[in-house]
Amino acid sequence: MANIEIKRGQDTSVDVEYKLGGQTSAVDLSGSGYDVELVIRRKRGNNYDGQIIDILRFGDSSPTDSAKDNRITLHATAPNIKLFWNTTQSAALPNEEITVGGDVKITQSNKVVYSIRLLFDILPEIIA
Repeated sequence: MANIEIKRGQDTSVDVEYKLGGQTSAVDLSGSGYDVELVIRRKRGNNYDGQIIDILRFGDSSPTDSAKDNRITLHATAPNIKLFWNTTQSAALPNEEITVGGDVKITQSNKVVYSIRLLFDILPEIIA
């Protein structure tokens, strides 16, 4: 799978199709009870455990945080995961060409039921 490109300073939505191995259709994620978070980090050495670049959530945090909340949606069919950056959120990304990564962690009853690794190439914005 190729890295996902995100252009800094631009509204962006990313469609992800998640299928289990050996399956032909996407996992139905439309059911209730899921909690989802994606923490995107810089790479440090061989691991993606460096500085946090961005956090996206499905639903609301407690307490609510408009910078994170409602930036992931889940669906029954492909693409079953959608990620969102508005102009302000993408302008907060580093203005440098960099590859970052994170795991979409989908939990239910405080247990991780799905974890999907995504890598992103951030493309810098040319500014005055």
